[in-house]
Amino acid sequence: MPHLPIEERRKLFIDATIRVIAAEGVARATTRRIAAMAAVPAASLHYCFRTKEALFQAVFEKALSEGPTEAGRRVVEGMGLREGVAAIVGGYLDWMIFDRDAQQAQFELIFWALRSPSSRHLPKQTYWAFIDATIELLRRAQGEADGAVDLDMLARKVIAVFDGHAMQWISLDDSATKSVVENAIREIQAALPGGGLTIPAH
Repeated sequence: MPHLPIEERRKLFIDATIRVIAAEGVARATTRRIAAMAAVPAASLHYCFRTKEALFQAVFEKALSEGPTEAGRRVVEGMGLREGVAAIVGGYLDWMIFDRDAQQAQFELIFWALRSPSSRHLPKQTYWAFIDATIELLRRAQGEADGAVDLDMLARKVIAVFDGHAMQWISLDDSATKSVVENAIREIQAALPGGGLTIPAH
């Protein structure tokens, strides 16, 4: 294969890891299978990642890079929290639908990490990073009329909605997911100061 910069090879291995885990589970995500999926020699994998755990951590980091970025695409400074919640959840939903394998691999890796002493810190670290990123998006959206809102609690609700519906979508694979998510958005909006039910068009 042509020579690739190390960052390009790292991306190949991360994407291959996601596909292998989504299809076969963490236990079968051996370096041999991952290298075969990437169509890159296994020796190159060990050059890019010192251990398989480091590769799995890179999968978490990819999610942390992509998820909040997608969630923030529709967020406008000062748009208000009701519209901001809808924009953020909608962005996370788009990310979920665009890359189903990535969502499934994340769930698989969370439970693997919780059972692995050397990686047990990763789920907590990942969730705090998602919470912090979502708080920043909510802070960007917050308008003068919103009043005092516990953004930490609101961010956790937003992420809980996304996680729950991601699992439901992966399991059911039906067309009702968007409607169910929109209903959950309305419930969050109704609990905000001033109520109000607003879901921007996708």
